[in-house]
Amino acid sequence: MPSPAPTITWEIATVDWPYHFTRRRDRTLRINPAGQLHLAFGGDALYYAYAEAAGWRIEVVDDNAGVGEYAARALDHAN
Repeated sequence: MPSPAPTITWEIATVDWPYHFTRRRDRTLRINPAGQLHLAFGGDALYYAYAEAAGWRIEVVDDNAGVGEYAARALDHAN
């Protein structure tokens, strides 16, 4: 008999103030094989955020206005 699938639990967290989240799509969130979350988002700029044990780390990728409006995220083998 196959073993049961592991139980996955989600914790809801605020990564950034909602002002910066525009045009959210499924392509903005990725989960790596270790279960670490990676986000791309923006509106006033392009941001990249990833979850660590201590909380969310947020980096400004591009600070030009509007560049993050249609943000997308992809991961390779090195995240």
